[in-house]
Amino acid sequence: MNLQIKDYQRLFSHSGLRFLINELAMKGYSGLGVISIVKDDDFVCYMPKSKIEETSIEGLKLYSSKEKFDQYASNFRKFQSSFKNFCEEVLLKSLSKSQIGKLFELCGECINQYKKTEFIFVDRSYLESQKSENQELNDNLEKYEKIKFEFRDSINTIFFGKNSYYQRILEKLGKEIGVSSEDLQQYKSSEILELFEGKKVDNKTVKERFRRNVIIDHDGDFEYYWGKEAEKIIDNFLGETMESEVSGTIVNKGKITGIARIIKPGWHEDLSRIKEAMECMNKGDILVSETTSPDIMIAIRKAGAIVTDQGGLMSHAAIMAREMNVPGIVGCGNATKLINDGDLIEVDANNGTVRIIKKAKS
Repeated sequence: MNLQIKDYQRLFSHSGLRFLINELAMKGYSGLGVISIVKDDDFVCYMPKSKIEETSIEGLKLYSSKEKFDQYASNFRKFQSSFKNFCEEVLLKSLSKSQIGKLFELCGECINQYKKTEFIFVDRSYLESQKSENQELNDNLEKYEKIKFEFRDSINTIFFGKNSYYQRILEKLGKEIGVSSEDLQQYKSSEILELFEGKKVDNKTVKERFRRNVIIDHDGDFEYYWGKEAEKIIDNFLGETMESEVSGTIVNKGKITGIARIIKPGWHEDLSRIKEAMECMNKGDILVSETTSPDIMIAIRKAGAIVTDQGGLMSHAAIMAREMNVPGIVGCGNATKLINDGDLIEVDANNGTVRIIKKAKS
């Protein structure tokens, strides 16, 4: 297997996601050749660059039509409402194999619908809006950010949040069948259904999947790896990373040198840590973050430039860089891992590169 990171576009990452929820999310991207990697509790998802033309064309058709976009938003809202009602009903009774099977199908469909708000569907529409007088396209993109946050909040309520319906149902299932919900998180969806027939996954497999796992989509068929097999694929895929430079998508041009201030993935769940990081930031420092959101607006307003690991031309970071008129580069992949807090860095948003000039003293 000769998968190479240079052939892929990084989609998104998250700390603490487990094997089962990774699989369910991957099924929402079925047919797009996506690969997910879990290493040391960090989940990262990649998509072949060759597939982005396909999604960008589909996205342009969606966002260029008021009728299609309004219908999409309306249908997704109805779907989410129906999904939540289903979960409420399931939590009131003993769980069945068919109910859990339906839950997994709905999770996959939820991601399948939500992904149309991701940059792989939206970036081409944004570029087209800059050179086109298509009023419907411009109007839809104006509504885009609000709708994206609305849908993201709903998805967190359904299955990404700590007290999500997905998590509560899994905990209920664990109690009913005598397997901890933490162990269930390392099962495949098919293995969860086999629990109703008395079949369990061995402890060795559960532990190996927790540490390292890889899921690869081959035209809708999924391959699963863990343990030494996964480790080999991960090492081969990631290869040697550059030590002093990353590149990404330019969202607002400019060039600046400054001190990097890092907001690491996962910190958004620890408000005290976020507050501390923002208070340590000085005006003109360069914000380097997994992504941005309204809860770090203090840091955004101080930033002399914005650099993120993920995102596209219509991401929150991109919109903020343009609004604040500071250099912005998104989709850098591993900026928060390569760059340390206090490093002196150069952000060249004319060429899309971020370079470490001087490492901070340890």
